[in-house]
Amino acid sequence: SGLKVSNEHLSQRVAALQEQVSGEEKLKAAFEEFKRYEDDRVEQRRLSMSCQQGLLRESIEAYDLEAEAKFVAAL
Repeated sequence: SGLKVSNEHLSQRVAALQEQVSGEEKLKAAFEEFKRYEDDRVEQRRLSMSCQQGLLRESIEAYDLEAEAKFVAAL
């Protein structure tokens, strides 16, 4: 009888541990998905900022002070 109770108790404990592990695996998978999402967001932001810097640099390099002075004088 004691062995039967012990076996039932162990079976319940195994089931509880399996449920806990399953929950932890789901949590880990959700965290990994969130991390990938955040990494992608950071990379997109970095690319956007890099593009903006490139455009700003091109604008500065293309600026022609003499052309602006002629334009202002023409007004």
